[in-house]
Amino acid sequence: MLLMRLTTQLPRTILFLLLTLILLNGCQQSIVRSLDELYDPTVPAAEYLRRSQRSQATETNTWRLLAIRAWLQEGQLAQAIEQLEAFVPPLTPEHHREYYLLTLAIAIEQQDLTAAITSRSALAAETLSQSQQLRYYQLCYTLAQWQQDCLGALSALIALHPLLSPPLQAANQQQIWSCLTTLSPTEKQALTTKPFASPTLQGWLALFAVYETAYPDQQQRQQAIAAWCQQYPNHPAANQLPVAIIQQLQAQPLKLKKIGLLLPLNGPYAPYGHSLYQGFMQAAKQAKDQNTSSNSADTMTLSHQLVHTTPLPEIIIYDTTANPLSTLFTQAKQDQTSILVGPLRKQDVEQLNQLKVTIPLLALNVPQQPAAQPAIFYYGLTPNDETQEAARRLWRQKKQQPLLLIPRNEMGEKAAQAFQSTWQQLAGYPPTVRYFPKSAELKQMINQLSKQRLTKVKVAEKTVPVEMSETNEEQTLEETDNAEVDPLRALFAEPAEEPVAVIEPSQPAIDAIYMVATPEEFILLKALLDMSTPVTGRPRLYAGSRCLQSTIDPDHRLEMEGLQLVDIPLLITQQPKAIHQQAAKQCHYDFSLMRLYAMGYDAWALINHFDELMKLPYFQLSGLTGVLKADSYGIIHRQLSWARYHRGQRVALP
Repeated sequence: MLLMRLTTQLPRTILFLLLTLILLNGCQQSIVRSLDELYDPTVPAAEYLRRSQRSQATETNTWRLLAIRAWLQEGQLAQAIEQLEAFVPPLTPEHHREYYLLTLAIAIEQQDLTAAITSRSALAAETLSQSQQLRYYQLCYTLAQWQQDCLGALSALIALHPLLSPPLQAANQQQIWSCLTTLSPTEKQALTTKPFASPTLQGWLALFAVYETAYPDQQQRQQAIAAWCQQYPNHPAANQLPVAIIQQLQAQPLKLKKIGLLLPLNGPYAPYGHSLYQGFMQAAKQAKDQNTSSNSADTMTLSHQLVHTTPLPEIIIYDTTANPLSTLFTQAKQDQTSILVGPLRKQDVEQLNQLKVTIPLLALNVPQQPAAQPAIFYYGLTPNDETQEAARRLWRQKKQQPLLLIPRNEMGEKAAQAFQSTWQQLAGYPPTVRYFPKSAELKQMINQLSKQRLTKVKVAEKTVPVEMSETNEEQTLEETDNAEVDPLRALFAEPAEEPVAVIEPSQPAIDAIYMVATPEEFILLKALLDMSTPVTGRPRLYAGSRCLQSTIDPDHRLEMEGLQLVDIPLLITQQPKAIHQQAAKQCHYDFSLMRLYAMGYDAWALINHFDELMKLPYFQLSGLTGVLKADSYGIIHRQLSWARYHRGQRVALP
């Protein structure tokens, strides 16, 4: 009625314009509301393009955006890019959001990190429709995976979860759990303490803490999970527990009545065997009294320390230097040993592939070619874990051109292979690797380089004006050298590799150096590096556990300023304090023996979780030697800790 009155009172021209505006506004709202609904994944891109050619104004952009989306689905990246570049602003807000979603998808397909980050920053999740949010978080997850950003991937998966259908939520939950297993203890702790962490994320971290804790029996584990469900009743995992949790509840620990230790008791390996035995027995004695362990603030920092077996199993020692392994296995079977720990020596571990091992066994070294046997796990303090950890850390720190300095020996070759393999997987290209000679030759190189620099300075004094400062002389000399060759790539280069040392326009400079070196070798290498490069822009230095020794004097520690070290948590954090003090006392502050003491300590925890190791793919333990997790070959890998030298002291790093 009101509309009829208005039509009789208004002039026809004004009425026509008013009705036109109402119609156009309704069409635009219809387009905005139906943009997601218009897309049909079964419709080819060519059809959407034909519709855009028959449409006008806003509708044209709608169909063109849908055509680009269809081309991406069809894998026709070139056509999608060509059509996207043809867009001319301005766009409607809805089209603007869709445009940047598509540019984000294209940038990820092209592996253009800068463009992907720019497109992602142009989008706000709260302004997107539910369908667009689904695509947005999927793209964010893909981008985070590409960047090896596990925290970003975890956040994207958590945000994506409520947008998925129930069948897809189950798979997404497994991906969330997989991301949790890759977080270091420091990263988990940092996430837990962040004030802006979502309740869902807090719930996941709390549930994973329950999973990591080694309870004395399954009843206490069930009680802990029930308490978690009560604390987080609306959490996605409260309705359907992760598969790993369910499998853990179903696991039955081995009944350990007798434990056999296969250790060298004589010869050069005797000190190592003795340190392992001391660490193992310390863990066994501590686990005997559950009440004492639970009341200790120190022992609570390690989840597996709550493991205990009552009564304490009988422990039998078999000397691997006195009898062949085959004889010892026969004896262990006659003794009705429940599980074996050892052997330690590499030559003994290599024999396991030829022997028929019928007793569950935790070897204390890793063979060259391990054979996957369900009853055998290999646990060793190998340099490979350190170099792989170093490659991952450098990648997380956005390093692009690492230089690996290693000794020319078998240990160095293996370390180089581990670093190269990990870096190649992360970055898609190999790092620069150089082998350095022995200390005596390093000293000769330093002396020779010093003489060369002195000669150059004397020549420069004759050709440069007197008023030029000494600093400017040195800087000019270094800049001249750097303009011709890359001194870091030229360092220790083989004659056949000399052309590689020449700087090319597209070749970035070395931005990180990881060394497998002793403290003495590190000091000499650092002197060479300092003499070969200008003060400004020197790359950050990293080193493995060989560089951390108790015999380093205060002056050398000051020369290590800024160096980042990777090693076992017991030596990096010196926690738990009581265990660190006990290990230091028993091993006379010899770090190499303290590492074996920690290894023996963790071996106790591993054999008490042998069933979980065999059956649970995500199972891991936080121990004195790192976060321990087994792969499909039974090799137990370690996630290690980092520290930095600051004013002569080691400071733990996240």
